[in-house]
Amino acid sequence: MIVHSLSARIFALIAVVSLAGMALLSWAVVRMHTADLERATVVGGVRVSDALLRSTRVGMLQNRKTDVYEALRLVADQPGIERIRIYNKDGVVVYSTLDSERGHTVDKRAEACTRCHSAVGEPVARPPQGELTRIFQGADGDRILGLITPVYNEAACATVGCHPGLAEQQILGVIDMQMSLADIDQATTTQTEHFQILVYVLMLL
Repeated sequence: MIVHSLSARIFALIAVVSLAGMALLSWAVVRMHTADLERATVVGGVRVSDALLRSTRVGMLQNRKTDVYEALRLVADQPGIERIRIYNKDGVVVYSTLDSERGHTVDKRAEACTRCHSAVGEPVARPPQGELTRIFQGADGDRILGLITPVYNEAACATVGCHPGLAEQQILGVIDMQMSLADIDQATTTQTEHFQILVYVLMLL
């Protein structure tokens, strides 16, 4: 009787340890895969944002706002892009895919603006690329990846007469692109469910 009781306890202990180990392993694998997907999304978003800045450069230099806004709208129509905004140096939304936002002024001391501005609202000359991304929750509950691309002043900008020289101003404004992470979160949920089923099957075996 004692032998059977001891065997049952040992079996229960092994079962619990095995279940905990497999659950921990599945959690770690899902977390690593999610992190990889997020990094890949950030890299892809940075490339899109940089390409958008390069493609609108000529239109900005020639003050062809219609061409610039049309390029932004075409990118914003792509799947996964939530919205695109352009702020000027004063924090005024000069363009947004949401018409209601145009003309609004943002607080430079807000969390989203601290990447490019100090605590007192003064601009940071060259913020590191890693500090120009943020992840936050949207109004519908889905996570959103925000990417800030500064529009730096250059000699060509000053010559067209629209902006001051480089010594007076280094950043003319920013492009704020927001991408949905709903697909990544859905993939994470699906993978978690699959791992849970696998753990249960292994435990039964």
